[in-house]
Amino acid sequence: MGFVKAFAVLLVVLFSTPTYAEVLYKVSYGEQTWWVLGTIHIGEPDMQLSKQSEQAFSESEEVWFELSPEELQRAALLLFQQGASATTLSSQVEPELWQRFETTLSEHGIVAGAFNNLEPWLMEIMVLMQLALTEGFDVEYGSEAQLMQWAGAQNTPMFGFETAQDQIDALRTGSEQSVAEAIEELLESLHNGAAEIAVLADAWRAGDIQELMLLVRESMNERQLDALLWQRNLAWFAKLQTMLDETDSATRMIAVGAAHLGDEFGLLQLFHDAGAEIKNYSTAAQ
Repeated sequence: MGFVKAFAVLLVVLFSTPTYAEVLYKVSYGEQTWWVLGTIHIGEPDMQLSKQSEQAFSESEEVWFELSPEELQRAALLLFQQGASATTLSSQVEPELWQRFETTLSEHGIVAGAFNNLEPWLMEIMVLMQLALTEGFDVEYGSEAQLMQWAGAQNTPMFGFETAQDQIDALRTGSEQSVAEAIEELLESLHNGAAEIAVLADAWRAGDIQELMLLVRESMNERQLDALLWQRNLAWFAKLQTMLDETDSATRMIAVGAAHLGDEFGLLQLFHDAGAEIKNYSTAAQ
């Protein structure tokens, strides 16, 4: 599978969640407590975090995201600085393929020309995000936005596991296709999108992280899994290990994309390997 479908799976998994679903774990390590929330990056207006998540947040002295609020602001600028291309996409593919691309996107109310001066990896991301926006999804309704709003209101410290540059580097590493391959795969993804979303949504509704990770694995090759998930998880946990080594009794919350929680290099397994006790508060455990 190429980068388009891999990114689509991560995106869809994280915004297909119905209001009542929850991916939440309580991790105990010595006197420390870590609430680990699998987030939805974008959502709809009625997608609100549960009372359980709100309670977990209220108990937490700080919140750790993939990106801090400051790095989140930097990310948009860096994306377009590094994702701009001096060579148009349309000049790098056959006219027939670009015509199909324009026609398919226009059916979704999107103008292909808006992405013509972007590198393929950024074009793929922007098209998928634009599709989500046309369907009524927005980062404003995602879990991170809600948590950051709560934290701002209560002056709860917010931190990030990585920089905006780290995240962009991972996205670029996960995309090693020609322009033609990227467009072909994006077209295929758009064609099969509804069916794939339904399958992913069913797994999420069940709060089944194992089934979710099976779907993620089916949609990525090993290079993509390593770049977009495993290496980032390991880097994040290196920071967590430093805090685990401290002899405090703090309660903290981790709020990252749900695909980062499962599998052998997922955060939950890394916590387990470090000797932590884990209790499942997800929908599937209720």
